[in-house]
Amino acid sequence: MTDIPLIPLSVEAVMEMCGVFTVFVSECRERWQSIANARFSGGTPFSSSEVDDCLQLCLSRAGCLAADYSEARDECRIHTNSADLTQTIAADGYLQYLLLTRCDNGRSCFYYYACCKP
Repeated sequence: MTDIPLIPLSVEAVMEMCGVFTVFVSECRERWQSIANARFSGGTPFSSSEVDDCLQLCLSRAGCLAADYSEARDECRIHTNSADLTQTIAADGYLQYLLLTRCDNGRSCFYYYACCKP
């Protein structure tokens, strides 16, 4: 099977090519990989009392790649340097989060796919 390249087109361009078409909408959602009792080396520490606040802080920072969170310390460590991600440290009470999918610099975005009907 050959992959068909996706080319961004306006709705008007698709209508001109197809006449009738169906649009599929897929919302982008951030995806994280998490590991308990671990953290990355380095990072910039911030005060945070909630894990969701820590993850949102990461998403609000350009270039954020990962975050480590400790509820006991009210600490969030933000990682923007890929060198930080080369070493995982065992750390009781920490949750390590690696950002796998970022959507439009932290805001939800939508992808549109159009299929022409014969």
